[in-house]
Amino acid sequence: MPAGDEWGDGGGGSDAASAPGADAALRAADAALRRLGVDVRRQAEADRAFAARASLGVVQADFAVAETGSVVLLNSADAGRFPSLLPPVIWVFVPEARILSTVGEAVRSVADLGRRGGFPSAVQFITGPSRSADIEMRLTLGVHGPGVVLAQIVPEAPKVETSLSSVFRPHLHLT
Repeated sequence: MPAGDEWGDGGGGSDAASAPGADAALRAADAALRRLGVDVRRQAEADRAFAARASLGVVQADFAVAETGSVVLLNSADAGRFPSLLPPVIWVFVPEARILSTVGEAVRSVADLGRRGGFPSAVQFITGPSRSADIEMRLTLGVHGPGVVLAQIVPEAPKVETSLSSVFRPHLHLT
């Protein structure tokens, strides 16, 4: 479900990854999804084939950008792109303290992290489903990633209900 071996390791295992509020929300989501009978696996336990069959990917954003409504994920060998690109639906937990005003702030934050601890192998700015059209202008959504992106802002010390399934059941398309 989340990237990395520990719950606090969000998008890329960088200094940006430690967020207690998102950590608690991820644990609650894990428990709720398991109660619904969903096969939940951490990234270290899931391969590309599992992610491609999954109906839902759950990730923690390293940053979010208010200006564009984007979430930013920093990827590495320990926090790859499979959970955020292969399933048709992704659920992104966004730590409230990591919401930045502009894309420029996000780029500077990624650069600062890179100078301190090494740059991630990839940086994803996800603003919603991709939109592609053929020569006849027939629009297709989600060709280059998920067709549905759900973002949930998580306060630093959230009051997480024991059952998030009642809140998100209408939005999850579980098979």
